[in-house]
Amino acid sequence: MSEIQENRPVKMIIDNQFSKLGGRNVGQYPLHHFAFDYKPLPLKNWPLKIAFCGNDEWKQGCWRFRKHSETFAVEFVTQGTFEFTQNKGKFLIRQNEIFFVHAGADSDIRLPADCKYATKRTISIAGPLLQTLLSQLELDGVNVMTPNEPGIIHQFCDRAYELLSSNDNEKYFKSSLIAYEFLLTLSEHRKHSGQPPVLQQILQLMDSQLDRPLKVDDLARNFQMSPASLHRLFKTHLKDTPINVFIQKRMEMAMSLLKQTNHNIKEIAYRTGYSDALYFSSQFKKHCGESPSDYRRRQQFERDFHHYS
Repeated sequence: MSEIQENRPVKMIIDNQFSKLGGRNVGQYPLHHFAFDYKPLPLKNWPLKIAFCGNDEWKQGCWRFRKHSETFAVEFVTQGTFEFTQNKGKFLIRQNEIFFVHAGADSDIRLPADCKYATKRTISIAGPLLQTLLSQLELDGVNVMTPNEPGIIHQFCDRAYELLSSNDNEKYFKSSLIAYEFLLTLSEHRKHSGQPPVLQQILQLMDSQLDRPLKVDDLARNFQMSPASLHRLFKTHLKDTPINVFIQKRMEMAMSLLKQTNHNIKEIAYRTGYSDALYFSSQFKKHCGESPSDYRRRQQFERDFHHYS
């Protein structure tokens, strides 16, 4: 954390038994130009909607952290560079790149030391259908992405902001349609996000073999490259090593199974390539900050809370 951040008081925005949101401000920054809609929904459990959207401006020294985030947001960088950390993965997000703030995750947003000013556009989506869609569209494990057509992302941001700022009587129906179309578009962009075809093929192979050991030498040989070339490929495009990416994929699969199935911990360990359930649990806690059992209990508690609230 930079010295300027250490010398400023922490501002707590949300602090309850479910989630924490806080950080440090620099004068009036970060400046948020958001549109919300506070009208009651037509149905209590409206399946999908845009929660808020808009633009924000950041200066060097601004900082925001989330603990067990209550929010899912798509953050599209329009100027400068953001430093984004989520579930121990650290990324530098530049102009025309996207980072995803996932509900239930721990994350941290700030500007790197060499960036004095940056801006981004935000679309936050909510609703009981959201997590199912993210899983089906393979967006639930995505932290960062480079859209192949940034102009389309701008168009969605414009449409969402215009709708939420209006008095349209069909706002919630149109909000659901925009949110669904936006997620579909992001899923398509993820598949063609500027990654070399060979890297996409390697990641697809990893996804199909999460229950098996990964040997970097065998992986490189399978794609007719040296282990050093494989490491450079991952470092260049994913800012991480093949082993770390593979472990992260295992943890994301484990989180999905813990949330969406009743499989016991031993079965989930087996499905994610761990023959020892205790070792799996220690690895899960190392990467996710809590044990598999605690993670499952918290997810169930939060689902029940939001369902009955």
